[in-house]
Amino acid sequence: MRILDASCDDIAINTAPDLYVKIRDPQGNFVVTTGVQDNASFPAIFNINLQLGDGTYELEVRDDDTFGSESCGYVYFTKTTGGILTSGGLEVQVDIIHPVQTVQSSGMVTVYAQPSPPIITPAGVINLCDGEEVELVADYDQDIQWYQDTSVLFGEIFQQLHVNNEGLYWLEYTSPCWLQGTIRSC
Repeated sequence: MRILDASCDDIAINTAPDLYVKIRDPQGNFVVTTGVQDNASFPAIFNINLQLGDGTYELEVRDDDTFGSESCGYVYFTKTTGGILTSGGLEVQVDIIHPVQTVQSSGMVTVYAQPSPPIITPAGVINLCDGEEVELVADYDQDIQWYQDTSVLFGEIFQQLHVNNEGLYWLEYTSPCWLQGTIRSC
């Protein structure tokens, strides 16, 4: 923590303040009182190692005089505060260090053989006239999705597909080993 400026002076004319810092936790308890820096120059650096919890902390900068002390001002901070805090003529820079948390994870990946691509064959007569219907049949009977050109045919997940419109029809097969985010034995 660095005190960049404070609008308090010693009682003697033209002498620098004798600064110290007091910190209260969110419950109002004093948790830090630093030693005094006599005739402090700015920035006045105070190395404070304080484990911060939730809530707002109060930091007071004081000037120690021969006959007591005077407050130079208060600033408030939390465990997520950073940068320069100001109050009147007081400027304090707080540097809150957040510890690095390392997460380690391990697991096992099983790679299965790639399934054979689906085969589509027309059922029945293949000499069709415009507007007639044809039934396409896939060699897979489950875990499939039919498409026309680049569009999914919603609800068409069965082995047979009846078509009467021109287009490129194809289907996608999903191995039962990886359905709905769960691993099945294959």
